[in-house]
Amino acid sequence: MSDFIRAVALDDIRIRSGGTGRTVEAYAAIFDEPAEIIDQDGHYLEVNHRSAFNRTISRHQGAGFPVVYNHGMTIAGTPSDRGSVPIGVSKEVRVDKRGVLTISEYGTSELADEVLEAIRMGAVRAQSYGGRFVKSDPQLRPGQQYRAAPGGKLRTVTRLEVMMREFGPTPFPAFAGAAITGVRAQQVLGALLTAPADRRAALLDQLDRLTPPLAEVDSDSADHVDPPEDPDTVEATEDSPSRPSARSIPLSQRVRAARIARGWE
Repeated sequence: MSDFIRAVALDDIRIRSGGTGRTVEAYAAIFDEPAEIIDQDGHYLEVNHRSAFNRTISRHQGAGFPVVYNHGMTIAGTPSDRGSVPIGVSKEVRVDKRGVLTISEYGTSELADEVLEAIRMGAVRAQSYGGRFVKSDPQLRPGQQYRAAPGGKLRTVTRLEVMMREFGPTPFPAFAGAAITGVRAQQVLGALLTAPADRRAALLDQLDRLTPPLAEVDSDSADHVDPPEDPDTVEATEDSPSRPSARSIPLSQRVRAARIARGWE
């Protein structure tokens, strides 16, 4: 089982009126909505089964999950000492027809106050959760990855059991039609280098708008990406640490330069 992070873009994350004014309602996961994923498991469509969260919710007796802003990370993807302290705790987590609904009480720390204000302003409109996949269909064996079928059609992977460790608000929602989450910059680069042209263009269009300038791809990592055996196959590369850089060249330009250097264009 590998660690993962998933984000859900929400129109209805809200602070309950009355009471303490610090109670937040939002969905952590949605059912029956395929999301395009590129991560350590490969490139595929992911769907959450309606019973996938039952066991993890039962173990926590429907509450007690720590609420962590952006998984304790900065916007550049580096660990944040300040952000690693939970900003609240879940009071109720339950499954309904739409997905996994969470009701959380935020604390009185400075960061919790800032996040609550961002939610009120509409600056934060997403929630994400982290944990591990326990059971999936189809299930991967060690060393395997999900690959696109000939012609580029993505395999649908159903998550049958999810062990949720924590959740919380995030400034980076999953964008429409594709979610690139839980991976380092090098993994994304490897997938983009080998993706079919039409899919690569769509992903790059989204990434150029979402990638912060300092979330730079290590240029040395491109040397470790092998050409695909099949042009319609997408496979993530090995995970390795990334280094921030002051450069802000669009990702699309960096990927095209890397492909030209290899004679793929």
